[in-house]
Amino acid sequence: RALELLKLLMILALVSHLWSCAWYWVGCQQQGGWVPLHLAITDHWLDRYMAAFYFMASTMTTVGYGDITALTVFEKVFCVWACVMGSFLFGAIVGTIPRIIQPRKMAATRYEDLERNVREYFQEHKVPRELRGNII
Repeated sequence: RALELLKLLMILALVSHLWSCAWYWVGCQQQGGWVPLHLAITDHWLDRYMAAFYFMASTMTTVGYGDITALTVFEKVFCVWACVMGSFLFGAIVGTIPRIIQPRKMAATRYEDLERNVREYFQEHKVPRELRGNII
């Protein structure tokens, strides 16, 4: 189950990375885009990547702080696509998490039922306490 959860997180990280790179590329395509407005060509690559990643993370989660915005038509089309796809991605993740957690909860419930049945059996058949402790 932990492996499935890790797999979901890795998919989210990969999609976020790819969309961040695509967002940076889109911003470099036209003169009036977000990249020339917010970043300098001399900025470290990590600063540029984190600006793109920050924007995509806030866009995909539909938080959208508004400090970096789409300026050109190309950027706006990309952002609409990112919002829609991000909604599907997060919906899929939120829908999958209970499916991963549910079997563990069912197993715990079965164990509790079994333990309760054993305790009832002990009481009905007056099993000595010392023996009960050895069994459970």
